Amino acid sequence: MGAWEKALGLTRFAADVMLENCAYLKVVRSIKDHALIKGIDTTKALAVPGVIAVFTARDIEGTNRFGPIIQDQPVLAENRVRYAGEALAVVAAESLQVAEHAASLVDVHYEDLEAVFDSTDAMGEESPKLHGSSNILSAMQIRKGDTREGFRRADVVVEHFYQTPFNEHGYLEPEAGVGWKDDNGRIVIRLSTQNPHENQAQVANTLGIPLEKIRIIQAPTGGAFGGKTNQPLPPIIALAVLKLSRPVRLVYSASESMVTTEKRHAFKMRLKTGATRDGKLTGIEAELVSNTGAYASYGKAVLERALIHATGPYEIPNVSVKGHCVYTNCVPAGAMRAFGAPQVVFAVESQIDILADKLGLDPFEFRRMNLMRNGSVTSTGQKLESSVGAEQTLLAIEPYYRQAIAWAGVAANETSGRNIKRGVGLATIFYGIGEAGFKNPSRIGIRITTDGWVELLVGAADMGQGVFSTLAQIAAETMGIPVNLFRVITPDTDITPDAGCSEASRQTLYSGNATQQAAASLKATLNSVISEKLENMPWHARLSALYTLCSEKGASVEHFGYFKPDIQPINGEGQGKPHLAYAFASHMAQVEVDLDVGAVRVIKLVAAHDIGRAINPLTLEGQIEGGLMMALGSALKEEFKPGITRKWSHYKLPRTTDLPDIVNIIIEEQTPEGPFGAKGVGEVPAVGPAPAIINAVANACEVRTMKLPLTKDELKSELEASK
Repeated sequence: MGAWEKALGLTRFAADVMLENCAYLKVVRSIKDHALIKGIDTTKALAVPGVIAVFTARDIEGTNRFGPIIQDQPVLAENRVRYAGEALAVVAAESLQVAEHAASLVDVHYEDLEAVFDSTDAMGEESPKLHGSSNILSAMQIRKGDTREGFRRADVVVEHFYQTPFNEHGYLEPEAGVGWKDDNGRIVIRLSTQNPHENQAQVANTLGIPLEKIRIIQAPTGGAFGGKTNQPLPPIIALAVLKLSRPVRLVYSASESMVTTEKRHAFKMRLKTGATRDGKLTGIEAELVSNTGAYASYGKAVLERALIHATGPYEIPNVSVKGHCVYTNCVPAGAMRAFGAPQVVFAVESQIDILADKLGLDPFEFRRMNLMRNGSVTSTGQKLESSVGAEQTLLAIEPYYRQAIAWAGVAANETSGRNIKRGVGLATIFYGIGEAGFKNPSRIGIRITTDGWVELLVGAADMGQGVFSTLAQIAAETMGIPVNLFRVITPDTDITPDAGCSEASRQTLYSGNATQQAAASLKATLNSVISEKLENMPWHARLSALYTLCSEKGASVEHFGYFKPDIQPINGEGQGKPHLAYAFASHMAQVEVDLDVGAVRVIKLVAAHDIGRAINPLTLEGQIEGGLMMALGSALKEEFKPGITRKWSHYKLPRTTDLPDIVNIIIEEQTPEGPFGAKGVGEVPAVGPAPAIINAVANACEVRTMKLPLTKDELKSELEASK
């Protein structure tokens, strides 16, 4: 839904909304990585013609703290800054140019403090502390069996250290929003967001305003991938509206978005994996350290998911996985597509290929013999009763894999005169749907209207992933009514119920169940009042007549569905039922490596995904292809370097010329937990392709990187070192 508007350029994103008598906002940001704030002098800024006001932390009457799990981040810094780019003040002016000029004149007096950027250094006793007496935000572990016994039984044990960097989300639309007061004096904010209801609570808490005095409306959102979950825009906009009693507008510049917003967590990982001579995995130990930057954000949840997925989709009897999430003076890291899984899966799937090589086994067969199946028990002690499609996804790509092996054996570009090698790589993954151990319920409403429409009240944010269309299809199928009779009422805290955040691939499963429940309830009501004479009427007329009949008989035309998953958080030993359902996928990459310059060209990606049930196949295909390209970027190009990466030209995103041939294969191992058997797919395709590409490069040139991204310069250096 909304495709025509986007295709014709009619969609009004948050930055497109221009309000009459609007003040323009510009954030004043720290130039220091770590410092005490000795004073903020706004005199020069206030003297600029056209400046309306300059706000600092002293103007905030609430907690001035936000965060999805731990509220440790100030909206505007008070006594201390913890990263370069932290918000210090907000200038309001009659034009953006004036606001920008005035912001440059705000004079901040600092007292420098020692900074720490490396996560390992930050864990040291002598390191500068950002919060309290320790930089460790979270420490967790998962234990299953006895790893000492597992390694004793192993014929081959491999142990390696891996690293992944900070990554930028790369959405086209920057952070943006507008705010105003309505006729009742309430603050209304229309912004690019993934969770309007959480934004409403955030504003109330940070500014000390009653919840009912705040209304949040999601504007059409041009991409997010997790980056628009935990953002300070709503309270900043609300503060200005509250103080000025006039409309305001805040739009980040591209460079501001790049430098100051949350990133994917950088990880350091040590993995030790053992297997018997006949190819059975016996044990795994892992130590993970994630860099959460200056504030907590989703750091604890990202680490938890990484630990849960540190075994991959394999039956491993003995597991010991430990992790620490650590504060540093880097830009905060938060939610980004797949939430810790891409980092650890890169290490896990590299280990699998290394083991297969040492054992002299086909990496395809080695994976197959160790995969989870129905009845398998995860490292957290969760028994997977059904819908375990790991083997089915691997078997689905086998024909392509066998063809690719033959292709790789043929000399490449013999006439080009270049030294090119071909390689093939695999990765198989699993992915828990929804936030680990967090019930995060969803509520959806549905109603018929007097003019013959079915309206779906959806508080779940759509960022281009197609949640509105998917939920409308679920409702239409449940009620037996054509989907073109549905209108989706998009997220608005005044109208739509809270469906939870659009993150963790949860909306199809969670809000889909709630939608199915609501639609079934409405259908039952309509069936109770329906009469045979309505059957031959056109649909709009029939629904309008049903509305009238319901009114006459006192039957409700509006129903709500509510879904709360049956899950439990993991305990101190890492045991529990963190996810209701798991998606599975296998990926194959074919690459060509130019040994003279270190260039890697991905020729083909084959992706087989077990998503339970495909509700909207076309949207599903788009989701998968986007995830594959994001993973390609993280494998070969993308790295955000704090203090160095300051604009888009410094951050190398994949281009259309990097697009390989893509083969999509959908496996439908339906789950009884989901609507019509659906599980979800949003983040899943972004997990496996990167290790598949790295494995393919190693297969091509016998050089294996333990660090992402594998850039042209990095590979050339490693090739020269291997000579």
